[in-house]
Amino acid sequence: MTKIPGIDVSEHQGGIDWQLVKTDADFAFIRVGYTWYAGGLEVDSRFSDNMNGALAAGVPAGVYAYAYDRTPDAAQKSARAVLRRIQGYRVEYPVVYDFEDVQYLKNTPQQNAAIAGAFLKEIQAAGYFAMLYASTSYLTEKLDLSALGQYAVWVADYRDPSGTECPYQGPFAVWQYRGGAGDGGGRCAGVEGYCDRDLDYVGLARVIRDAGLNHLDEGEVPPPGSGKPGPGETPNPEEKPETGGGTPEPPDGGEDGQPEKKPCILMRVFRAVCRFFAAAAGRIANAYNDKNGPAAG
Repeated sequence: MTKIPGIDVSEHQGGIDWQLVKTDADFAFIRVGYTWYAGGLEVDSRFSDNMNGALAAGVPAGVYAYAYDRTPDAAQKSARAVLRRIQGYRVEYPVVYDFEDVQYLKNTPQQNAAIAGAFLKEIQAAGYFAMLYASTSYLTEKLDLSALGQYAVWVADYRDPSGTECPYQGPFAVWQYRGGAGDGGGRCAGVEGYCDRDLDYVGLARVIRDAGLNHLDEGEVPPPGSGKPGPGETPNPEEKPETGGGTPEPPDGGEDGQPEKKPCILMRVFRAVCRFFAAAAGRIANAYNDKNGPAAG
């Protein structure tokens, strides 16, 4: 069985030399961002750089979103935000829902499957290859896979860091055999420090191309590069949540996860009063002019 070597990266890897990556990896999963509790997307700060760099170097890339969604409705909203954000990019590998956050430990397998399924269904309906990422323990204990059988699996299992044989016994397409941290973390040319290492067992780029998925037949689409915020991005840095250097807690938000802004009530009252007095002053002035004529200049 041919196993295709790859990596997955995010802003945590910093700047990446994708030309060097190409000498050591044949594909990459790039984090598009993380979702928010009520749905939406906080875009990874290096998403555009990584996608453009991989494309320029000829490294086929997929994208993944780290899940925080607490309900199926939130997951559906997050999927739509991801779809908007990846418009304009050539995505040759799957669009992945990264389901590993500790908050899901308190849910039943059925509840977790409903959340993951809502995201994946939305991605699939948009014509992309949808994939679920999870650890062996989540796949065997915290997800009802009978409800997710139509989706391919990317499994994280580090029990054989040599990448020789995946210990997970269920069906899967990609195996993450080394994590991106610690003494046993993965390494890749072009990436400073550790990064996750993966093996594609099925040739996903070919599968996607042959199936006509991911809109690859629509021609080369130049990636967004104007410097302006793309769909799903935060237009104003002040609107981003404070991360404090640790794992950010995604606040509830609007359509793209950003806090919904509402006009200040006091400001609205103030403006209304100003308009009232301005109109009244105008009427008084007109009445004076009608009776006495305009005042001398």
